[in-house]
Amino acid sequence: LVAGALAGATKSGVVLTMGTTAIEPETLSKLKSVGTSKVTIVGGTGAVSQSVEDSLKAAGIQVVRIAGTDRYDTAFKVYEHMKANGKLKLNARGEPYVFVATGRDFPDALAASAVAAKIGTAVILADTPEQVNRVAGAQPYAVGAQTTALMSKTVSMSGWFDGKDRYDTANKLVNWSLWKGGDTVMVAIGTNYPDALAAGALAASTGQLLVLANPNSNTLKVPAGTKNLVFIGG
Repeated sequence: LVAGALAGATKSGVVLTMGTTAIEPETLSKLKSVGTSKVTIVGGTGAVSQSVEDSLKAAGIQVVRIAGTDRYDTAFKVYEHMKANGKLKLNARGEPYVFVATGRDFPDALAASAVAAKIGTAVILADTPEQVNRVAGAQPYAVGAQTTALMSKTVSMSGWFDGKDRYDTANKLVNWSLWKGGDTVMVAIGTNYPDALAAGALAASTGQLLVLANPNSNTLKVPAGTKNLVFIGG
């Protein structure tokens, strides 16, 4: 989930793999067709196997892996990588913007990832104040009611995006004043993450917005001024 922010900051795409012995042939073929020379793997070998990494290297692709001891540590490592490479948006005081979302479920981090990809911020997964404090000196924003409830009395946060559900939270994020989207909105289902995760970097590179759709509702909330909808996935 935190890979989307990194992809947006580096003008890259997100590729998902389930390969255990090697990268899928069709995926490798697509990477070669667009002239991919470098791949950054986010996560340890328990998430993306060493065999996948080795098969990419065997195909002549440079591979960098960013991994921590768990999902929380990996998110922090991505933040550090973006900070070290000047890929984080800074406020007037030189502090980087950071979104903070729970690591226990995907929707809030997913919604934050698309916006982070656009404006150049990282997404940190945190479920304790101590995990947020690892990014001391940043300007953190809580995403989701769960994170807001946990952090409001223990951590100094710069702002909150806590909707009544995942769809309302995502809608509040895309209506944030720092988000400079166009009049086209990408739409992905909010009950699973692959489509929206892959679309986040694309939305960022094209200057578009990304909202989550509730499959059990006939209503889709989009920002004012929306003229076009692009549906991602089947």
